[in-house]
Amino acid sequence: MRKSSSKYLLFFAVLITFGCQDDLVPGEEFTVRIESTSDISCGLPVILFLEKSDQVRAKTNEESLEYNAYGLDESLNVIGNELVITFGKVKEEDFRVCRAIGIPYPAVSILSARLRD
Repeated sequence: MRKSSSKYLLFFAVLITFGCQDDLVPGEEFTVRIESTSDISCGLPVILFLEKSDQVRAKTNEESLEYNAYGLDESLNVIGNELVITFGKVKEEDFRVCRAIGIPYPAVSILSARLRD
């Protein structure tokens, strides 16, 4: 009886561990375009997702496809550049205080970025 209980506990522990992970799939790539190099409110680049809009909305829980981009390499931050990125949720310690002017954009952290071929 004890072995059976241990198996069930192990099964539920694994289920909870993997069932509660972030929806962002590591390495999943998205194409974005730089819309602004520094928005008026936060001084961060603004990116626009060009594809996979349903996936972006599902993963960020936002309706918008325009986001402030934390951690974007300055060399890639040129208006009109199309990039292939991986992204994640912004860590609380990375958030910066923004002014209450202009359009407030939701934000993502850029994990990797390269120019689109």
